[in-house]
Amino acid sequence: MPTDVPTLSVEDAVAVQKALRGSLGLGPEAFPMPASVGMISDEIDLLRAAGRSDQEIAALIGASLGRPFDLGLIERYYAAPEARRGHT
Repeated sequence: MPTDVPTLSVEDAVAVQKALRGSLGLGPEAFPMPASVGMISDEIDLLRAAGRSDQEIAALIGASLGRPFDLGLIERYYAAPEARRGHT
């Protein structure tokens, strides 16, 4: 992607989506677990490369959600790099 293409942070993209959905009277969008874990598979790779176990990663996810996150969800729904959107 060219370096002069404008970008949005994840936080900005979520804020925009929330505003647009709110203007339509819609609630928050929810993603099925396979898609959700697929979306964070890049970060899972980076954490694994940094020496974190899947159990530690599941604990980090759970802490960010404020509820337990089942380790098995990572094992079942992790998307390998070649399976991710935009992979060439």
